[in-house]
Amino acid sequence: MKAIFFFSILFFSCFSLAQPKIEINAQKTIDGFVLLVNNLEYSAVSVKLKLNLKNLSSSKGDEFIAVIPNKAVQFEIAELNKLNEYNGYSYSYEVTSTFGDVTSETYDIDYKYSLPFEKGEEFQVQQGYFGKYTHQNERSLDIDMPIGTNVCAARKGIIIKQVDGNNSYCAKPSCVDFNNYIDILHDDGTIANYSHLKYQSSRFKLGDIVDEGSIIAESDQTGYTSGPHLHFVVYLPAFENRKSLPTLFKINNGNEFTLLQEKQFYLKNY
Repeated sequence: MKAIFFFSILFFSCFSLAQPKIEINAQKTIDGFVLLVNNLEYSAVSVKLKLNLKNLSSSKGDEFIAVIPNKAVQFEIAELNKLNEYNGYSYSYEVTSTFGDVTSETYDIDYKYSLPFEKGEEFQVQQGYFGKYTHQNERSLDIDMPIGTNVCAARKGIIIKQVDGNNSYCAKPSCVDFNNYIDILHDDGTIANYSHLKYQSSRFKLGDIVDEGSIIAESDQTGYTSGPHLHFVVYLPAFENRKSLPTLFKINNGNEFTLLQEKQFYLKNY
């Protein structure tokens, strides 16, 4: 879904209801315009623009991707210069955006994540990578958890997206709108998503840095689900068809690590 903007605020995201809050505006110059962006988010935001130009040329071409640093103010993304000073000129653009840096292709493939629950607990993976129910195209994990189980951060990072005001669920895709979740950005640019969380159970706010092992919320069955569990996935930012990543987890006493397998139980004793 795209929209054409002139001097507007953009509220569009690719993968969840939380939408990047950025402001795109134009500053007039002698030769045309400079396109500037304010990023109100705690993460970088990637934008893809398709320009429609009349008697103007773009310093970045008619289609380009720009990555706006977190909390950036008046960040320049392109210059639009007049081709013929005696003729009229105008522009519009189509834009898509998403959280994170879509140009980043490297990440720490060897990182060992902590199991996303407290020490001394053991839970089963209901559905694993490319599961036949709802994970056909994604390396996601559904971990069986009773409602009210403390959910812990699997890796240190900053909270960049969070919803905790829903208390409904159903086993239909339409109920995805009722999901409570937290997204945490890691220092290598990957993002972890924790979903189906309990109503108003979030322990942190947007922009907070959480340590590995910190309790971030409680489990539940909000959103698109047939029962209580924690949905967990790590992914690289993308405008579409995001790349979900395999994640190694420390198990038992923390000296062993593995990719979690469907129908297996895993103990956290560290």
